[in-house]
Amino acid sequence: MLAIDVLVFLLFSSSVYSRQCEVIFSEKVIRCDCSSRRLTFIPTECPRNTTDLLLVRNNLNSLGKEIFTRYTQLRYLDISSCNISAIDKSAFEKLTHLMELNLFDNPMKTFQGDNDIRRVDAAAFQKLKYRKCLEDLDLSPNELDYHQDLIFSL
Repeated sequence: MLAIDVLVFLLFSSSVYSRQCEVIFSEKVIRCDCSSRRLTFIPTECPRNTTDLLLVRNNLNSLGKEIFTRYTQLRYLDISSCNISAIDKSAFEKLTHLMELNLFDNPMKTFQGDNDIRRVDAAAFQKLKYRKCLEDLDLSPNELDYHQDLIFSL
């Protein structure tokens, strides 16, 4: 009986709260807001078809290989102010629909997992560029040094 009550609630509700995140459903958007939850990991409780994932003001530190493979339908990803200093070059590889990526206010040093260097490896975003899906990328402010060979345009 409890399962039926939960199903009825989900069908007639536009917002659902879970342990870590709030999930909001609208006509074309499934937004999972996990902001300011002191998370140190990417949550797995959001629906797989989440289109907007907000992880603002958490303590993620780094983004490993293909860390977002659960959320392949993402169009908007906000990981601003998450203390991210390193991003693996394959972290965003499966995000073929991603249009906006907000990395604002992270002390990023590298996109390859080596904290001794401070550079952007364009390979981290190359597949998104060629799919012509990423429209907005915010990397400010950061601790990155830019090398001419690594700069690319979206």
